[in-house]
Amino acid sequence: MPDFCERSVFESLVNGLIHRDYLVNGSEVHIDIFDDRLVIYSPGGMPDGTKIQDRNIDTIPSTRRNPILADIFGRLGYMERQGSGLNKIREAYENAVNYQPGMEPEFYSDRVLFMVTLKNLNYKKLLNEAENEAKNEAENSILTELERRLCELLKENSKITQKEIQKQLNLSRSKVQRTMKKLVDKGVIENTGSHRSGHWEVKKQ
Repeated sequence: MPDFCERSVFESLVNGLIHRDYLVNGSEVHIDIFDDRLVIYSPGGMPDGTKIQDRNIDTIPSTRRNPILADIFGRLGYMERQGSGLNKIREAYENAVNYQPGMEPEFYSDRVLFMVTLKNLNYKKLLNEAENEAKNEAENSILTELERRLCELLKENSKITQKEIQKQLNLSRSKVQRTMKKLVDKGVIENTGSHRSGHWEVKKQ
């Protein structure tokens, strides 16, 4: 699934280009992309001086700071003439398959800028996957008492046989084999050399 709704990004850029204040020199419409969000900045606040975060978006009338640009974009099919861009940005997010509450777009404005923040729809999932992976790594790094005792035997005698381990730890053959396999999978021990002349190395404990 995409990180951001294409329709929402498109509408945000169109709004930024059409409604920006072109009398503000040294500034431009620009995008900042972070791990968890995409932010689109546009020079100039609301045309009537109000703050978008204090308004009900459903009741904001269509006011065009640059009517000629708005007409051109409308003729190109990049915007509708009734000025429903902000609602489209929200609706596209709400209809996304991977949308969750709390991911709705955010709008902010002051005297000098208008800002749209679009949340990364996959960020929470990626964050949870990273946390689970870190948790699994932490769990795998913890050795049980039996695994520690077996490692001590291998450090004392790197060529010890499984039969000798069975006797010293009073374990069954299958239990020894399963424990050693877990240690190999964790990267704790490694068998080096040939089958006959090989030996065990304890790489970490």
